[in-house]
Amino acid sequence: MRTIKIRINGVGLAAAFGAGLAAALFALMPALKTPGGLTSVGELSSGAAAAWMMAFIAPLPIMLASFAFGSVAGLIAAIVGALAVGIVDLRPDSVAALHLDKIATGGLETVVFAVGFGIPAWLISQLSLMPASARRPDGKALVRPEEHRLGLVIATAAGFAAIGAALNIAIAADSHGSLHGFLEASASALEPMLTDRGTLPKGMDPHAVALAFVWTAMGVMAAAQLMLLVFNLWIAARVAQMSNLLTAPWPDIPSGLRVPRPLAIVLAVALGLSFAGNQLGAAGIIVSGAIGMAFAFQGLAVVHALTRAKQGMRLPLLIIVYLTLFMLMPWSLIAYSLLGLIDTGLSFRDRQKPAVKKNPS
Repeated sequence: MRTIKIRINGVGLAAAFGAGLAAALFALMPALKTPGGLTSVGELSSGAAAAWMMAFIAPLPIMLASFAFGSVAGLIAAIVGALAVGIVDLRPDSVAALHLDKIATGGLETVVFAVGFGIPAWLISQLSLMPASARRPDGKALVRPEEHRLGLVIATAAGFAAIGAALNIAIAADSHGSLHGFLEASASALEPMLTDRGTLPKGMDPHAVALAFVWTAMGVMAAAQLMLLVFNLWIAARVAQMSNLLTAPWPDIPSGLRVPRPLAIVLAVALGLSFAGNQLGAAGIIVSGAIGMAFAFQGLAVVHALTRAKQGMRLPLLIIVYLTLFMLMPWSLIAYSLLGLIDTGLSFRDRQKPAVKKNPS
């Protein structure tokens, strides 16, 4: 039986604790800046916008600790961050007086941080550096083991993105009594924005449109969670690589990022379930958002790989690609998701002649 040795020195332990506390602070910044919550969009023009930007990089310190100091340091950072987030809501008087509601809130926030930031940040950073198995479960040799590793990373990240989004929506639904109550309350809050601006055609029900927006937003939340995890993973890897702290070679993403094919079937089933309504429909739209975003990343990887043959024009082409990506959202993401799905079957990159790789983008 194989023995697993756990090693971490004092520097790594200190870095792990510091990374966990930094991740917790970043995640708590929106609550610390606006303790009563955002009351208007105008608040985002002040320090609240910066606070939310800090929250978006909450997984980064954990990933950096994991890349630079190893798996144990990353896991410790994730645990410290989750506990720190929960402790913020625990006051000595609350514990002494057995205020169970406040204690439960702290525990819930610990779980939300662990599921949304801590565990996925630690796990996918380790999976991205893990040597891929040379053989499949059936014993046959893998043709492209690097793709097996990146496929596992993106599938794991998508799974956690869906779980994290579902957990947040479940908490919101519980605060409104039910999922239906949460959707109706959100649609009612959005409806005045549609009617006041007069953007809807005559005869269209504003409440129905608002409800459709809210319903779609659940899938967008899962997609955004996956985007957040992948973006932080790439930034952490680049920082560790430039600092000579990366403990293993970084994989070639443009040629190796391929979503596991079975997820295409899962996506089709989830899209079908999204029309069911209630909890089943919510689960379908959340899973669809996460997996759809994963295929969008594969579509972008295809573009990066195919433009390698255009060395003189590659940078302008990629600038145009990303400008149109952000200007035409969400339609551009849907287009790249379709490209990723098509590439799963047709493998555009396998037909390309090998080009000299000058950078890992």
